[in-house]
Amino acid sequence: MARLTRSRTIQKLSALRRLTLTGLPQYDVVIYDSFSRRHLYPLLDMTRTVVFETDSPRINFWALLGSLRFGRPSSLNYLLSFLKRTCPRVVITTSDNSLNLYLIKKHFPGICVIAIQNGRRNTFGPRPNSSFQTLLASSHVRPTVDYYFTFGSTEQVQFTPLVDATFIAHGSLKNNYLAYVAPDKPDRNFTLSYISSFPNLSSGNPPSIDSDLPTHFFGDSPISYRNYFLAEYLVASFLQKYCDKRNITFQVIAKQSSGSNIETEFFRRSCNNPVLVVHPCSPEGASYQELVRSDFVVSIDSTLAYEMLGRGKRTAFLTIRASSIGLPNLQCPNFGYPEVADISGPFWTNVNDESEFTRVLDFTIDSSSDQWSQAVSRYVPTVMSFDPDNSRLFAILEELGVSHGKGIAEVRRRARDTYGV
Repeated sequence: MARLTRSRTIQKLSALRRLTLTGLPQYDVVIYDSFSRRHLYPLLDMTRTVVFETDSPRINFWALLGSLRFGRPSSLNYLLSFLKRTCPRVVITTSDNSLNLYLIKKHFPGICVIAIQNGRRNTFGPRPNSSFQTLLASSHVRPTVDYYFTFGSTEQVQFTPLVDATFIAHGSLKNNYLAYVAPDKPDRNFTLSYISSFPNLSSGNPPSIDSDLPTHFFGDSPISYRNYFLAEYLVASFLQKYCDKRNITFQVIAKQSSGSNIETEFFRRSCNNPVLVVHPCSPEGASYQELVRSDFVVSIDSTLAYEMLGRGKRTAFLTIRASSIGLPNLQCPNFGYPEVADISGPFWTNVNDESEFTRVLDFTIDSSSDQWSQAVSRYVPTVMSFDPDNSRLFAILEELGVSHGKGIAEVRRRARDTYGV
């Protein structure tokens, strides 16, 4: 009993240390989630902007006190109190999978709420029946935002039944900023880059990619790291053999930073290649640069690969995640889900079969420019648009009077400052 009391006392003291007494003046813009701030800096007048920290490293005492007006303490009521005090004209975020964002309009219909997609929206959840789509569908209030900027049109198909919004397919915010041009290449072998989706194992839970502990749920069906990442092993080992046969240089674009040797070891072991080049994702922007320099890109279901396809890079998708997991009715990892219903196409396959892999890779590498352009032209607007400099989003922010007002040249300069490229 004494130990339990001591634990509760420590929790209370920890919560008190997070409290701040700083006043909350009015701001024109609230950036929902501190993660979004740097990605929106190239577009906004930051002197009129405040960040609402969704992970609550600090809790404003006055907003917390005011939240009691909205009911019992909760993350939503704290957000509503924060907005009541700051009186913003715009709330904007790249954390588009937070349910609270879609409940703001019910309480503050005059605030313009803008959601910007920052990742593919699979139908998994951390607990049984807890996917983002399930949360939206079960909300007692109709989820609503003013604008939902999405990768492509397939998200409109996915979310129109669940969210009231004006949908704008503009691509990926970060990809749109980075105006890389492929450099002239010396005579050398073609290079094929595989984009890894390897997990971050630094927390130690689960400790290994071979763990059978449930980490995701599709409905109430558990999915372990071993199930989920089996596809990485199958695809990488195939690509090594394929590239050896075709005399193509094979490399891996890592998901983790240079401090992670586990990812490098995994792929070298999977490919039976002790000198396989595995490029870390740091410094920021390095993966984009390496992929633009590559001749061909292959992925299972990486957002980065969809971004490369949107840029015009010859990109193949071996979207076998669902089939390797083996759950009936699991479709969200498939290419172009849910708008693209075909099991296979010229540059993708959802079928876990090496003859299909070979067909897709042969077309990606050997097709003429006209054949490739014709094949992808139908699907790029569906899965990943490309809007250089995020000009469509910037135009709306200018109309709302919250941009920095210095034009696209300033957007480009700030993007270079932010990403270092």
